[in-house]
Amino acid sequence: MWINGCNIKRNDQLTYFQIKYIQDKTKEMVKRLSDKHVIHLKKSVHSEACYLKIRGNQGESYIVSIRNHSSSHSFDNEIYLSDFRTWEELEDYFICEVLSYLKTTALGVIKPSP
Repeated sequence: MWINGCNIKRNDQLTYFQIKYIQDKTKEMVKRLSDKHVIHLKKSVHSEACYLKIRGNQGESYIVSIRNHSSSHSFDNEIYLSDFRTWEELEDYFICEVLSYLKTTALGVIKPSP
């Protein structure tokens, strides 16, 4: 992924500004999707990693990690920054692939609680 003119490769150490860019973009995406989906965002204080906890209509949850480095923790889905050229490609993948999969199989129709 290209951020601030730098091509980010997996496991690269990111600068403060690159981390802020990723966390801000993730926060914006979650805010835009919040009218249709229950998504809770948690940002790492140690790295660029963002964790999206997506709740299904039966209360079950699915955790997606957006990151650039390997982790010893297990998540339902890990999205690596270096697998995409731009943030827009990553966001399209998240919406079209991950959320679409969750809607049809894993969590049923995702919608906010009344």
